Amino acid sequence: MDEQLCVRKLAALLRLADGLDKGHSQLVESLECGIRRGLVSLRATSRDILHVDSILAKADLFEQVFRRRVAIHVSVGLSDLDRALDRHVWLA
Repeated sequence: MDEQLCVRKLAALLRLADGLDKGHSQLVESLECGIRRGLVSLRATSRDILHVDSILAKADLFEQVFRRRVAIHVSVGLSDLDRALDRHVWLA
């Protein structure tokens, strides 16, 4: 593998990781990855609500370099869900 390709792959991974930890608050507790033809599926468990749109916005380079779409499923731990919902304002 040439050095430029290696750097592009590492940059794509770093950019996706940055999207998963957008405020550097370390909310993701676990991450599982499944790879199928044309698709990388990420399953994250979080201590708070994650904004999937923000994560996918950082997936563009990954999708170019690895030629696979990225799909993300996020679940929030039940004990953490109450705390997460308390911090968000809900309008009726």
